[in-house]
Amino acid sequence: MSEDRFQPSAFQREELLSLGRREVCLQYQVRYGDGGQAERVQEALRSTLPQASGTILSASRVQQRLIGEGAEDWDEFWLIRFPSPEHGVGHVTGALFRRALDGIAEFQVQLATPPSSRQRLLLGAAHSLLRLLPMAGHEADIGAEQMSGGINPSPAQYQEFAAGIPSPRVHMFNLLRFHERARYSDGDHGRTGAQAYARGYGPVALAHIARLGGKPIFLGRYRATILGAGGDPCSGAWDELAVVEYPGRQAFARMLRSPSYQKALEHRRAGLASTCLWAAAPHEA
Repeated sequence: MSEDRFQPSAFQREELLSLGRREVCLQYQVRYGDGGQAERVQEALRSTLPQASGTILSASRVQQRLIGEGAEDWDEFWLIRFPSPEHGVGHVTGALFRRALDGIAEFQVQLATPPSSRQRLLLGAAHSLLRLLPMAGHEADIGAEQMSGGINPSPAQYQEFAAGIPSPRVHMFNLLRFHERARYSDGDHGRTGAQAYARGYGPVALAHIARLGGKPIFLGRYRATILGAGGDPCSGAWDELAVVEYPGRQAFARMLRSPSYQKALEHRRAGLASTCLWAAAPHEA
């Protein structure tokens, strides 16, 4: 593999540095080649982070892609927070970083920015409050056969996920792209796609996550693809990136089976143009 594949293009570097001095998050997406590279790459990546002041929010092994036709099949996702774009550039352009990736098959880095400090405080307060509230009254679960794919897993994907090896935690990695205007069956309801998602679906999803014992790891604005993808910073053209932790597969599956959650998908469906979702098991530190 050419060393150039480990370097941001001039356009990608410019996109990252244009953000000034604000905090950024980089999502590393790894596909290994043959030869058992995982343990070596994991150790090497971790060793390069302290000098760039990088903090790991998630380092996870992909278990299954649940949503997203034609999406890449990645082996690992890493989500790393840097105090500034300069720290991020320094990390992905360093010689140690390039050597850490030697021998892997494919690698991409997605750039996202977190919400403001005020928004994070409000989200944290809402999450804490919602955890104290009881689950809604008993709901008869919907069956897997009622899931239709698209913004839901297909029945086959759901069955594969629910039957997988249990783990104490699962991280769900989301990439989201919104319609310019919401697309309800009877019009846009005066909402953009992002507003339909945030106002109609978001509160319901956050309530289920909190009451099931999960938590958001990261919710932020997608900015660019800043490494890989042939040097094109706009290859994904997503709008948001989200990583959510659940206390195991069964908690996420329980949410999917909830009629109240499924009802809120009307707003998610109206708002989203496309989405990809991967389930991943966090590495044990």
